[in-house]
Amino acid sequence: MINENAPLPDDIFAKLPGAAAVMSHAVSVDSDRWQRALTSRGLPPAEGKLGSSQHISVTRKEVFDLGDQAPTVANAFQLLYYLCPMLSTA
Repeated sequence: MINENAPLPDDIFAKLPGAAAVMSHAVSVDSDRWQRALTSRGLPPAEGKLGSSQHISVTRKEVFDLGDQAPTVANAFQLLYYLCPMLSTA
């Protein structure tokens, strides 16, 4: 059985990138493409920088920040829209 609370060995722990590297990880997004895809499916438009007509980058921090907002239908759509490009590059 795996002990999920066991500490990592020091040599492995020292090689982890840290929170700053993970949160600053970004993907390039053609926001115009996403807007066309959402419109063609009758979905609410993307907001914020994903709502622009240009190539942008979306960081994991931005996705987590959206996830920290009040749970509403509108926020859920925005979180989904910002999360999808992250998943499509995995």
